[in-house]
Amino acid sequence: MRKNKETRPHTDLRALLPLLLLLFAALALFNFTRFVTNELAEGKTVNYLHYFIMEMTGAFTMLPLILLLIPFIQRYPVQRPHVFPRLLLHGAASLLFGFSHTMLMWGSRNLIFHLLDKGPYDYGLLQYRLPMEYSHQIIIYFITYGIVLYLDKSNRLKEESLRAARTERRLAETRLQTLQRQLQPHFLFNTLNVISARMFDDPDAADRMISDLSELLRRTLNRDGRTEHPLAEEMGLLNLYMDIQARRHAGHLRWHTAAAPGTESALVPVFLLQPLVENAIRHGFERNTDLAVTLTAHRQGDSLEVHIEDDGPGIHGDTQAALGKGIGLANTAQRLAELYGDKQQLHLENKPEGGLRVTIALPYRTEADSERECTI
Repeated sequence: MRKNKETRPHTDLRALLPLLLLLFAALALFNFTRFVTNELAEGKTVNYLHYFIMEMTGAFTMLPLILLLIPFIQRYPVQRPHVFPRLLLHGAASLLFGFSHTMLMWGSRNLIFHLLDKGPYDYGLLQYRLPMEYSHQIIIYFITYGIVLYLDKSNRLKEESLRAARTERRLAETRLQTLQRQLQPHFLFNTLNVISARMFDDPDAADRMISDLSELLRRTLNRDGRTEHPLAEEMGLLNLYMDIQARRHAGHLRWHTAAAPGTESALVPVFLLQPLVENAIRHGFERNTDLAVTLTAHRQGDSLEVHIEDDGPGIHGDTQAALGKGIGLANTAQRLAELYGDKQQLHLENKPEGGLRVTIALPYRTEADSERECTI
């Protein structure tokens, strides 16, 4: 299965640039005022232009370095399992950051002094100036590191909150659509007609259908707002639905499930399978008088794969284009995308021997994994 690299929301540099310009201008003016008033307090003659050049070049030569530093921090945060190598990396980067800033200040001040015909700029001995400047440059480096990670985390939490809200809304819509599909007049009336016809010929079968229908409706209505639940629960709902369908089609529908050990606890979206199986049954009986539907589930690395196969007529034309046509398929594809992003796959293909295979792949997670994620 194709693996996709996870993308994380990052702070937009274009949105930060005006704020950074104002911030560095304010810092430069603050330092300029501090040094000037200190000179005045000591009764000295103040060279206003000299201090203005010093502070403005000190601030604005750091700005391009900060803009380069932000994506570097975003790409190489200090986190497990790379804590020690990343600390070394940022230590080295802070040294390069400090050296570059000092050289930019020295070069820009030399240039400005030359343009203003103020003579050569005296920056002192660089072997002492470099460590002196680095003593506050390293503080700026790691303050920037903290602010960038804080903003990225805030953006990520905001994105996750919006995604959760969309998922909750989609779940509510899916619940209504599921009820609509299950309570469609042709399904409900046909089921009741089958129950009525078998009431006297096969009272036990009729009683079981009534019980299954009642339990299916009860479970469908009795949801607690979860977006995911274990595969075992999802298959329990599906088995009730298929028991009714099997009795409704009077022996013409065969149904088989095979979930590999360990997959029963894997989390899947609520109401994931029923629309897909319903789609297989509806289209399968358009041309066939008998139909076999099979569901299998197994773990593939870090993914759970579920296959739904039938021996019906399959799909004529582009199989993937069918994902956008039916309510059940389109709804399922959209919900999977919202829940798992690029880490999921929904694929349709015609089998060589006839029939259709639907493959669902999504991250393998259990309720224990979900609880750990919530505590991090």
